[in-house]
Amino acid sequence: MKRFLKKLSIFFKSKYIFSLPQNIELIVFDDTSFQELENTLKKFNYFIIQNRLSNFNKIYLTPKIIFGTLKNYRGNLFSSYIETLIRIVNPKVVFTFIDNSYKFSEIARILHKKIKFVALQNGARYEVLENKFILEKKLTKKNLNKNFFIPYFMCFGNSEIKDYKKNNIKVKKFIKVGCLRLENFLKSEKKIKKNKLKKKYDICLLSDVGAWDKNLNSEKLRSKFALLAKYCIRFSIKFNKKFILVFKRPIGNEGYDEEQNLYKKFLTINEYKYVKKRSKFKKKKEKFGTYRIMRQSRAVVGTMSTLLRENIAIGGKTLACNLTDNQIYNFPIKGRFFIKYKTYYEFEKNISKLLNLSDQKYQRHVNSKSLISNFNTSEIVEKELKNLINS
Repeated sequence: MKRFLKKLSIFFKSKYIFSLPQNIELIVFDDTSFQELENTLKKFNYFIIQNRLSNFNKIYLTPKIIFGTLKNYRGNLFSSYIETLIRIVNPKVVFTFIDNSYKFSEIARILHKKIKFVALQNGARYEVLENKFILEKKLTKKNLNKNFFIPYFMCFGNSEIKDYKKNNIKVKKFIKVGCLRLENFLKSEKKIKKNKLKKKYDICLLSDVGAWDKNLNSEKLRSKFALLAKYCIRFSIKFNKKFILVFKRPIGNEGYDEEQNLYKKFLTINEYKYVKKRSKFKKKKEKFGTYRIMRQSRAVVGTMSTLLRENIAIGGKTLACNLTDNQIYNFPIKGRFFIKYKTYYEFEKNISKLLNLSDQKYQRHVNSKSLISNFNTSEIVEKELKNLINS
């Protein structure tokens, strides 16, 4: 009932436009994180289609749109409305920064013969591996990987190409572009005084609470992610190291309470107090706060976060830890600084080695190019979009 009322409220809050949108060469599908794209798209004329009800604020309403929505109806009114808008705007390219959107793939499957659909990767894609796992374990009857359909996939690097091909994700063409969000941070970093990016922390732990698929959300799995925090706390206290935990969810955001409750449940009272005094809460409108802490840390620790591979790519030291018994959360590159199913003493041994190793020596142990292929992402994306529009 709550969901129905929420959807109903959108129709009352939205602005109604009683004219057709203009024909334009580029549609941006989903305006989530659009601020990351603005500089890249500044030379294009584009039309934004909102894909999330939470962001929905205007509705195009004309006889042609109503008729088209009914004509294109395939079981979901919202999907048929978006499809109709795209048909009317008639772009050369539909572009999204939400590469894991099933809605994008759904409409791409219908219209890809007339319009080019392009997705730019914005984060590590463990759900491709999770989807296969939950199907094999019969936790679901649907192969959700079959829902993905990405004609042109602008990805981080070789790791995604390998995983997508191995799991039969339908991609017509892979284009290695690197990570746009990382490039945006590096550009902003040039404006920051160097003393603000000096090393302040020995260990930065990236919280991954709630990043996993809901079908895998067991007490055992949750406890293993909390166990990594326990290891970091124990090590930091034992060796008097400066520690910071970066929470995944911004204050007031969906999932914030779940994240806090997990640490309260699995950490002792003293451990939780220790963490609260040494933690960073994201702010909804804050840009690059976590990146700056990453830069200020001698070592970055975590399991699934995209920042683990981004940190390696820009010359930082990462310790990727999979303490669960599920190999789908293994880090994409193997080496001495990826550990799995380990005891605290093995963690202590590895983090100690890492902290005593120079950044230069660490880089010899990892192949960062397989994770993030380029640092001129914006330039490559702009060039590829122009080529697709003009071809």
